[in-house]
Amino acid sequence: MAKQLVAWVAKQQEGGLLLSQNSAIAESAVKLTPSKGEIGIFELERSTMAIVYYISAHGFGHAVRSSAIISKIPSEIPLIVRSNILPKLLSEIIERPFTLEPAEFDCGAIQKDGFTADGPATLARYSEIHLANSRRLKEEIQFLERNKGKLVVSDVASFPMVAAQSAGIPGIVVGNFTWVDIYEPFVEHQPSYRSLLDEMRAEYGMATACLKLPLSMPMANVPQAINIPLVCRIGESIRPALAGWLDIDLDKKWALAYIGQYPVDFDWERLATYEDWQFLVIARDKPPHPSIAMIDPDRFHIPDIFASCDVLLGKPGYGTVADAIAADRSLAYALPTGFAEADLLDREITSWGRGVRIDRETLFKGDIRPALEQANQSTSKRVFPLNGADVAAELLADAWRGKGVTAG
Repeated sequence: MAKQLVAWVAKQQEGGLLLSQNSAIAESAVKLTPSKGEIGIFELERSTMAIVYYISAHGFGHAVRSSAIISKIPSEIPLIVRSNILPKLLSEIIERPFTLEPAEFDCGAIQKDGFTADGPATLARYSEIHLANSRRLKEEIQFLERNKGKLVVSDVASFPMVAAQSAGIPGIVVGNFTWVDIYEPFVEHQPSYRSLLDEMRAEYGMATACLKLPLSMPMANVPQAINIPLVCRIGESIRPALAGWLDIDLDKKWALAYIGQYPVDFDWERLATYEDWQFLVIARDKPPHPSIAMIDPDRFHIPDIFASCDVLLGKPGYGTVADAIAADRSLAYALPTGFAEADLLDREITSWGRGVRIDRETLFKGDIRPALEQANQSTSKRVFPLNGADVAAELLADAWRGKGVTAG
């Protein structure tokens, strides 16, 4: 029987996004074509069983690569996103109908700043979440049953695998690491959390399979790892359009400062002295310096921005590296501290060939001309297939159809 759902609706290329205000009455999703930002009450019902896709809200990369996969899953398969990522963000990057059910099942890595992880704070926070997860297992099983979950996917919390196994449905991990990989160095300094890590390892072990991305850490604790190609966003250069819109010199070399929250001690003044370089940032409010061109992400597609620049400047994460590889654009980067993934990505960038590492102090001082020039002259030494989203979506659709998950 259909029930009323008070929903927040945002634009989708195919239909709409439904954000339930009360998960107890959220039974289903239907294809809608509302105007952007419309709020309404809808009569909904669904008889088809769904994929329930859990997405970590740590950083931006989990949402980006999950959205790339979700957008490729056939629209006739009902899809529920379980995450506390901002609805507006998801509505902008997922290109098919879905229902959003907000929830938090992991905390990623707590950060002191944009470049430094806080191990003690991370373990303390995850310990609280782990306790909450254990107490709400029955509730999550009921959620899956009520919403007719047929397949659980997680990027990359471990608890959804417990819920899936307990509900008697398959659970698949998608990612290039697990939180066991990330937390292991933290636990070495705080061995009192060893049992917590062991429990997390056991939870990942309940998965039916793992779709393992390139640029991956060991992920030794998940069963039946299936290697898939790079999941990335593929753009095309819109350099002339950007130059005209931003009123900047088309003939200069362009560097996109893609570093998340601006460090307070970053020397933007120094960048302004590089007369043959134009620096750009992606932001909605104002640039950090008058000489820096600001690109509104609501107006331009981020992969197209990547493809339009010569060098990407910042710190490596899976999403940034994958999108740079897809655009064949060089990286000038500083490694963050306390992220176990960083050393792996550093090695992968070196193997790829289009990256120059600089130390953080040099980056913040803006003393980066040699690195920029070296990066701009670099060439790729390694080719990555870029169809990971298509491959993952097909494997997940097959699993939803009951065909199992096997490498092609």
